[in-house]
Amino acid sequence: MRPRRPSGFARNSIRNRSRPRAVERLRHDPSARIFTFDQWGDYLIYRLYPGTRVFVDGRSDFYGDDFEEQCREVLSVKYDWEKTLDGFGVDTILLPPVRRWLAR
Repeated sequence: MRPRRPSGFARNSIRNRSRPRAVERLRHDPSARIFTFDQWGDYLIYRLYPGTRVFVDGRSDFYGDDFEEQCREVLSVKYDWEKTLDGFGVDTILLPPVRRWLAR
């Protein structure tokens, strides 16, 4: 399963819109299971609780070393990163483009 882009999101949505606007788009898809940075996870929980589930939040030190390694592997696009997210039921990714070519 490939993570999907919520309806109304363009590839450059995060670059061109503020995080609160991205949250408003996600609010319309409460079934989304979102992979994002732990700090953004905190923000999403604050804004979207209890309807939306995030993969990780600022309490990541309680998740254990194996889980943290899986997060790093996904963020570095290590082999089988999609399988990791699929195993956790993640269907939406919310990350800022790191490089210009990623935003295309």
